[in-house]
Amino acid sequence: MKRKQVMNIVMLCFALAIMFISIGYAALKANLTITGKATVSGNWKVIFENLGEPTTVGNPDIKEVDLSATEFKLNVELFKPLDAVTYTFDVRNAGTIDAEVVTVVFPDLAALTANNLTYSFTYADGSAIKQGDLLLGNCKSTNLTPCTKQLKLSVKFNDVDKLEQNSMSLSLDSSILYQQAQDID
Repeated sequence: MKRKQVMNIVMLCFALAIMFISIGYAALKANLTITGKATVSGNWKVIFENLGEPTTVGNPDIKEVDLSATEFKLNVELFKPLDAVTYTFDVRNAGTIDAEVVTVVFPDLAALTANNLTYSFTYADGSAIKQGDLLLGNCKSTNLTPCTKQLKLSVKFNDVDKLEQNSMSLSLDSSILYQQAQDID
């Protein structure tokens, strides 16, 4: 019987210990609730605009010129050495998110040289378009990093003594890929 009483006391102590641990856990337990709202209101819009009049040398035949928000197309025939055409147009960040150049792709320069052509796609001041160049959003422009930059595209038939062929057709595709700028202060 004594053994039964000891067992009952142990069981009672065990039950009380579990109850006190449960009460203590409940008293120490807290719910943290975090509420909030995040709104993304940025606007991405890098566009081409403001196509200028061509500057020509000789008699190039400009068959097609088209400037849309994201593409510039030029189809020109150069008939003789030194014929050339140059266009200027703007690239503008009309959005609120700062943009930077990620990739610049130019035509195959070896094919151009082999066909006596010079091709140039630069900023209007002649400086190279390169990775990391900035176009600020919200027109937060400074003299060093404006939200609009003027581009210049030129194609010239080089001066040659002897022509191998009377006409040629080449694809002169170029592209500038912009992405959201990182860590602009």
